[in-house]
Formats: sequence, structure tokens, C-alpha cells
Amino acid sequence: MKGFKNSLPWLVMVLGFVALLLSPLAPTAVAQLEGLTDFNGIRLTQSTFGTATPQLLIQNSSSANSLEIRNGSATPVFYVDVDGNATYTGFGSGGGPVAGAVGITAPTAVATATPALFVDNLGAGNEILSLRNDATPVFVVGNSGAWSSTGAGTHSSGQTINNWAVVSAPTAIATATPAAVIDSLGVSAILEVRDAATPVARFPNGGGLDMLNGTISNVGAAGTDFSATGGLTLADDLDMSNQPAVNVGAAGTDFGTDGGLTLAAGLTVSAGNTDLAGTLQYGADNLYPLGYASVSQQIVCGTTAVFTATTQVAPTGLTTTTYVIATQITQPAATAAYLTATDPTTASFTLSSWGGDYNAGTTGIAAHWCAVGDQ
Repeated sequence: MKGFKNSLPWLVMVLGFVALLLSPLAPTAVAQLEGLTDFNGIRLTQSTFGTATPQLLIQNSSSANSLEIRNGSATPVFYVDVDGNATYTGFGSGGGPVAGAVGITAPTAVATATPALFVDNLGAGNEILSLRNDATPVFVVGNSGAWSSTGAGTHSSGQTINNWAVVSAPTAIATATPAAVIDSLGVSAILEVRDAATPVARFPNGGGLDMLNGTISNVGAAGTDFSATGGLTLADDLDMSNQPAVNVGAAGTDFGTDGGLTLAAGLTVSAGNTDLAGTLQYGADNLYPLGYASVSQQIVCGTTAVFTATTQVAPTGLTTTTYVIATQITQPAATAAYLTATDPTTASFTLSSWGGDYNAGTTGIAAHWCAVGDQ
């Protein structure tokens, strides 16, 4: 009897709890359990609730945690404190995987400058974010915000940036390290610039710049332009820095390294004079052109050695002598009063000196001569 009396309070408590489970609740009622600490199991089933009425309500005004889930060693592995903050020991300092996919949905009316997701590593020296492939990091955001990717930022189908991008190089950059690098990995173009999906400029693989028939304006200064027709307009002088210019206008028209000009066609002077400070060389034999002669005739001039009666002259570069002009260098004398040129029909001609009596000259003379003929 004494044992039954000691068990009576527990029996009343159990019967009261059973009655609570079996008794119907009003649609907006909430099951409340007060002063009970240990249960082997609990089940709440309710098909109809009022608006915003939870199926289970825990009201806590004194304890640190409103809800705790513990393992077999009575160690909390999940708990919600009195302020609603949830802690899961799987996300502790050692990290913890999430088996399923995780989605984060930001509210439609989010506060200004409030991100849908942020990661605060509390100043630790480790990475803020690490994306892994079978435990191997492939994308890492460091504590300072710098990121690295083992995929070098590549994408199998290309990547579109819908906003403008800025590349800011560090103030202390390594020697010969560029602020940005584009590696084509062997594709046809390293970089292509498009206007409404139409290519307008391209850096082809292997180097160079292809403007795709477009113009380049204000090169170095305003007014220096490469036109759409292939022309070049200069706003200042063109300084070749002692370098030759070859195939100007056509193949074979070159400005050589010695400052000379080789023409693939004729030279036309539209206005003004042609002044020569040096020697005008025409052809390989330094002949002089005659404007009144035919295109095949040239003039060659020279000086003879001293001769008495006759001397034979062969003009270099002429195949046939047509005209000859000759004059004595010394003052004519009685024994060398006249000078004649004969036989101007072959590659050479004859100069003869005559005295005042029309006999062969007997005083030695020298003569200037010019011969006209075919080259």
C-alpha cells in the first residue's frame, strides 16, 4: 500500500498526459506541456490550425536554450537559444558537409546593401570560401578577398560578362608581370572585339592586330588616321629613323638604306624644277638622257689624250655613234687649225686635226667630245 501511495503522483501525471493527447483541441489551440522533463517519445498530430499557429510552441523565458538535440553521450549537437540563434556542431571549427543541395532565397524586400548571403570568418587566417571537387580545392577566396582558380577562369562554352569590368594591377607588381593575361590556348583568336555581335577587331593567335577593314583614328595625335580605304593621313612628319621604305605604291619602288630612291616606273614632276646637286646616273653606264632624242639614244661625253693627226674614240655604253661634237682644248695654231669627227656610224669615231693649209696637223692637241647614239 505504501509503495502504491508513492507511485500515485506518477500515475496521475501519466494519465493526465494520455488524456491530453486523446482530447480534441480547438482548431487554434496549441499543445502545452509544463513541468515535464523526460519523455520516451512524443507525437503531435493536428490537421487544422489557425493562421500563423505553429504545431509546436516552445516558450522560454529563463533557460539559455529553448531547444536542444543531444547525442548518446548527452552532448548537444543542435540547439536553438532563447533568441532564436541555431547552432549545429557539424559546422564547427572542423567544418561539416551538407549531404543535399542547399538553396538560399533572399526576401523580395531586402534591406539596402544587405546581401542574400555573406561569410564572416571572424578574422581567421584561413580562406573565407573554398569550392572543392572530390575534396580538392578548385576555387578559393582568401581572407583578404583575393581569389584563385585552378581552372584559370576558363569555361567550356565561353563566359559572358554583362557589365563592364576593371582590372586593377597591384602597385608593387613583379618584374615583367602584366596586369592582365589572355591565353588563347591555341584557338584562332586571342581576343576579339565585337559591336552588336559583329567582330570589329581581332588579335589573332600568333600575334598581330587585325582591324577587319576598320579605321584607326588619332594615332599618336589628332589627325593621324588610317582610313577605311587603306590610306594614311599624318598630322606631323613621318620619321623613318633611317629605316628603308620598300614596295611603295608598287613592288620595286624603294627608299634604300643609303637614302637613294629606286623607281619601278617613270618619275613624273607635276610642277617646279628638278634640281640635282650630284650626278644624274642613267643606266648602268652613267649615261645622260636626251630629251629630243629617241628613247634608245643617249649622250656620252669625254676628253681625249694629246694626239697629233688623228685619234680613235670609243664612247663607253654606245653600240652605234650617230652624232659627234668636238672642240679643241688649246688655242688653234697654224699647224692645228681645224678639228673634224668622221665615221660616226659604228661604236667608235675618228677625231682629226688639220693645219691651216688643210694638211694633217703636226702640233699635238687634246679635245673635248660628246657623242650621241644607241645604248
